[in-house]
Formats: sequence, C-alpha cells, structure tokens
Amino acid sequence: MATQSQPVLINRPPRIQPDLPQAEFEVPPPPELELGNITLIQSFLPLITIIGYVIVSATGSGRNLALIIPMGLSVVASSGLAFLDVHPRDA
Repeated sequence: MATQSQPVLINRPPRIQPDLPQAEFEVPPPPELELGNITLIQSFLPLITIIGYVIVSATGSGRNLALIIPMGLSVVASSGLAFLDVHPRDA
C-alpha cells in the first residue's frame, strides 16, 4: 500500500482523440430582413404603457388598483394590434 509520502504512479495509455472529418461546403446567405407592417402605434405602445404606469404609480402609494387600467389596456391593445397585423382587413 502507498502512504502519503509515496506517490501512486498510474500507468495507462494516453487518450488519443480521433481525427475529425474535414470538408468544405458553401454556406447560404442569410434570409432578407422583413419588417412587416409595423405601425406607429405598435412601435410606441411600450412607451405609452410605461408613461401610464409612471403616472398611476406617482398618484398613489404603489398599491393603487388603478394600475389595472393601463395594464389591461396594454394587453388589449397589443393583442388587438398583433391580431390586425396577422389578419389585415382587405380594403
């Protein structure tokens, strides 16, 4: 048995990694960026919502039930705008 003063030597073969296959291939170009129909209201909706939260929070102690109003309006507005973006009206 080996003690603390004598190191234990382990004789094992080295771990030899196999060579990875090498090949050249052509990478296709990235797809074109499509912005779709982003309306002005959709781009400013988060800013309008944040302003609503700040106004309602500033008028109360932070536990105001009026926070439900801008939160609900933002959910309805974002859902409605997303629905209209996916299903546009044919004019």
